[in-house]
Amino acid sequence: MRHSFVVEGDPVGKGRPRFTKQGMAYTPKRSKEYEGRVNRAYKNSGGPHFGDQPVLVVITAFFQMPASWSQKKRKQLDGTYCTKKPDTDNVIKSILDGILGTAYEDDKQVVVCVGAKYWAEHGRVTVEISSASKEESA
Repeated sequence: MRHSFVVEGDPVGKGRPRFTKQGMAYTPKRSKEYEGRVNRAYKNSGGPHFGDQPVLVVITAFFQMPASWSQKKRKQLDGTYCTKKPDTDNVIKSILDGILGTAYEDDKQVVVCVGAKYWAEHGRVTVEISSASKEESA
């Protein structure tokens, strides 16, 4: 089983946990909202539930180039690696947490995860999720 979906807009990395005065940890509002957007995108795309089987995830983040860049620079950098914040691992965490419970039961099911960041005309994240077969684990 394999499924792909797109989350429109610039990627948002998972923020560090914040703590209340009582010491309770919580996810920052911006991260929580983005995870909700990821979840809605997955559901709207008709994404299946992979149950408790192992899954492979490929996450490709496209960051919108600044409007202040010249057309020459835009053309030159379109599709090249992007080294701006957020870090790739934090983008991955946002996506995986966003589809947790909807696409699969637990994070431990993600046995392979690949992530990359690129510059593009429009910000978005493409996500491919598939079940891991016995051949792929050998």
